[in-house]
Amino acid sequence: MNSQTARVLMQLKDQQLRPLWVDGLAPAQPTRLLGFPVSIWEQLDDVDVSGGANSTFPVAFGDFRRGYLMVDRIGMRIVVDNVTTLGKVRFYISKRVGGTVLNNDAIKWIKTAA
Repeated sequence: MNSQTARVLMQLKDQQLRPLWVDGLAPAQPTRLLGFPVSIWEQLDDVDVSGGANSTFPVAFGDFRRGYLMVDRIGMRIVVDNVTTLGKVRFYISKRVGGTVLNNDAIKWIKTAA
């Protein structure tokens, strides 16, 4: 979820008026929602609180280690360009990374509507 969605979820409470969102007390302890660790990813959609008909998927929930594979090719490719500008050297550096979904059942997107 992004920080806007997290701000909305921080205000939720259960039937005994206990907060669902619990901040980590120690530096190594993560913030938790319903006992599960929370990560903030700003590229996700905002939760729709305007009351409109826009339904979004602002929260991804699951075990990302089981559900998604990140691949990182070892090493970088470096191309030296000392011809374009006389007396100057340019370096073009690239690295190949990627990823793929391994298990669709391990990660679920939560759909919300106001």
